Amino acid sequence: MTSADRVEGALAVRRWVLGYLGGGAASADPTMLKHTSAEAWSLFLRMECCALPLLARFRADRLFSELVESHRVVLDSAATSEMQRVLAARLILRELDAVCDAARLRIIVLKGGAHAADARLEALDLGDVDVLAREGESNVVWRAMLAHGWGPTNAGVDPSVALGDRIHFAPLQSTRHALRVEVHERFSYGDERTVGGEMQTVPITGTRALDRPVGVNAVLATLAHSVIKHPYRRGHIRDLVLLSAALTSLAPAELSEVRKRVAAHDYALELLDMLEQASAFADRGRHIEDTPRTLAFVTWKYAAGAGTSRIVSASLPGWENLSYLPLERPRIRRAAYRHQLRYAVQRVPLDSPIREMSGLGARVAHSLGLARLARSIYRLTVVGVLIVAAPLLRRHVRWLAERSRR
Repeated sequence: MTSADRVEGALAVRRWVLGYLGGGAASADPTMLKHTSAEAWSLFLRMECCALPLLARFRADRLFSELVESHRVVLDSAATSEMQRVLAARLILRELDAVCDAARLRIIVLKGGAHAADARLEALDLGDVDVLAREGESNVVWRAMLAHGWGPTNAGVDPSVALGDRIHFAPLQSTRHALRVEVHERFSYGDERTVGGEMQTVPITGTRALDRPVGVNAVLATLAHSVIKHPYRRGHIRDLVLLSAALTSLAPAELSEVRKRVAAHDYALELLDMLEQASAFADRGRHIEDTPRTLAFVTWKYAAGAGTSRIVSASLPGWENLSYLPLERPRIRRAAYRHQLRYAVQRVPLDSPIREMSGLGARVAHSLGLARLARSIYRLTVVGVLIVAAPLLRRHVRWLAERSRR
């Protein structure tokens, strides 16, 4: 089986799952997918991080036994791995609750962490735990965690320095836990007038010092996190489940406000695509499918995961964080290229691997500005190559998407 075959099968699984979890027009008969390979299922689950809600739905509908045996094995294994991360997050949150309570602090748990903290909610995969310090308290939270055995994964990005464009400090890791914690100073992306603002919070049930965000700004920030901050998560099924849970808590007037503010954003089309999918998940019974915009990004994500082409999954440092740009709409793409060109000639960021280099040669290079020059030349070259290769990348993604529709 070729990597393109795996992508084709994974996209077929995604189309079916979108309809199934949304309760729309897709058939509830999983034997429709009996000809898809276990490798395609594995790619789909790795890219979408949705094994837990999918397995729970199959079991609730008594359909799990209808799956092909190899598919059951893959799904069960993926769900076990996801549940291990959920349990790891809950252990971390219990420790953070105790640490913050002892320090007389309150912190806001974001995204998947807030979902994992409430045992009443359906378990949902997550890759780390994100927390938001209240205004002026990030240094206190940081020092409290350091005092309890947590340490930054890289030096330089801590509350003693200005974050600039970043919204969180260096991830914190403890030898006692498998997941990292990111302490945020803010949680908004893009235009602060449309997707930013102070978030309303409520206490997390069963905790003493942990809150979770609710309301319009919480939904907008979570939506923008997937669409703007992490473009590979546009249409991400795990994120759709998380967003749908947040949407069900909104009053009709609040949902109207969300739509109004999204419509005024530069990424309005992309944000609305994902908002519509999450709304369909929340409503249940509405047909769900990917728009051409979303499908392009989903296909690109699967192609990178399967390694269908070097132009998508090149191993050049930084390439994987930029290779989606050719898929953006022309206006957004041009603005992003300009931003990347400006970023390339700026000072070496505090969290750049270049700053981790040690030795006399590294110190001399930094003092003479050679490290900055080398970084600038490299990043300018990468952006230039990407611009030249953009038509090829778009054609490859379009070919894979069309192949999956045959």
